Amino acid sequence: MDNLEDVSSELLIRYYQLLQTAVKSSDLNHLADCASKILNNPFIFLDTSYNVVGFTKNRNINDRLWNESIKLGYLCDDITKEVIEKYRAYYMSISSNEPFEAILETSKYKWIVSNAYFNRHLCGTINMLCINDFPLNNEADVNTIKMISDIFARLMVNDESIIDRVQYEDVFKDLINGNINNKVLLKNRLVNTELEHIKSFFLINVYFETFVHSTVLTFKNKLKSIAYNGWIFYHENFLLILIEKNSNLDKQKKIFSEIEKLINTFSLKGCISDCFDDLSLLFDYYQKNKRAIIYSYQFPVNENLITYSKFRFYDIVNTALKSMPNKDINQLVDQRIIEIKKYDRTNGTDYFKTLLLYLRSNKSCKLTAEKLFCHKNTIDYRISRLKELYDIDLEDSETYFNLYYSCEILEAYDK
Repeated sequence: MDNLEDVSSELLIRYYQLLQTAVKSSDLNHLADCASKILNNPFIFLDTSYNVVGFTKNRNINDRLWNESIKLGYLCDDITKEVIEKYRAYYMSISSNEPFEAILETSKYKWIVSNAYFNRHLCGTINMLCINDFPLNNEADVNTIKMISDIFARLMVNDESIIDRVQYEDVFKDLINGNINNKVLLKNRLVNTELEHIKSFFLINVYFETFVHSTVLTFKNKLKSIAYNGWIFYHENFLLILIEKNSNLDKQKKIFSEIEKLINTFSLKGCISDCFDDLSLLFDYYQKNKRAIIYSYQFPVNENLITYSKFRFYDIVNTALKSMPNKDINQLVDQRIIEIKKYDRTNGTDYFKTLLLYLRSNKSCKLTAEKLFCHKNTIDYRISRLKELYDIDLEDSETYFNLYYSCEILEAYDK
């Protein structure tokens, strides 16, 4: 009984010390210093993006993970990779602040980690470097870690921008992962967030071929000054930017132009979705953008920031191909175009290319001739010959459409 009273008294004293520190200052470094004095080990506090938001300053520590994180202001790339591979799935599955041990090759000491939650939202983690022994079977010490975690979470959410970010990032992650499956649930999740009253959106996927934390963080920080009416979060290998549609078209174009300049500076690839007004479809637009970026590698274009609409045609064709058991591209096109390609192979002519460029040039012999580096009379002759051989009436809009999309399909897929 006396033992329990001793533990309770000790906890009350520690809690009082921590609360006093938090009341005097919202500086997370002060909280880390106080926690370090109580548990005789240094602390480093991270947000959900592995940025350092506070750490113990009253210690000289010989540890690579600690020193590089403090110097850079975030976990360096190889450490982040190790943390993600070893522990991310584990600690993301924990919905409490129960502390656990983490052993990392990049650190000579054991770490004690606790998730910091506020109203079920993950705000970050508190991480204690065990330069002195710290068994997890001491009830008072374990409860002290939890107290530190709770106070850290409350200090974090005192900043309205942090709690808003936590709320919308959670919503976006759940939408992307299929955890929100009806509009009523989504509406309830958006209550009291900035997203609640916004009607229309664009989604931009920015593709990072490899995760390099410093690059992602620098890009993200620069992006915030451009997409001031947007929300930014990371998923898979994409930085996703949800932007409110601007009623001023010129302002909208300017934002896209600034984002494109930034993407070009970092030599990245990005895709802008169609405008949409139903946030429950976020996953669909994310996937469409993702596919468009893949197509941009298959069918190279000069821009690094593309629009989904530019690759919609290829997406429709690929979707149709996937639904066909034999994946025969010829079943999707006008048979006259297949015959024209056969004729070219047999006779050494170039009628298919001529027809494709003629249709792309809105039936201008002059423009087609310039693209093929020949006289426009040559083009006029070839088109007349095609009309004669295959009974083609290019004044008929249906014929024009059928031949045009057929030419584009075979140009893209019949290599």
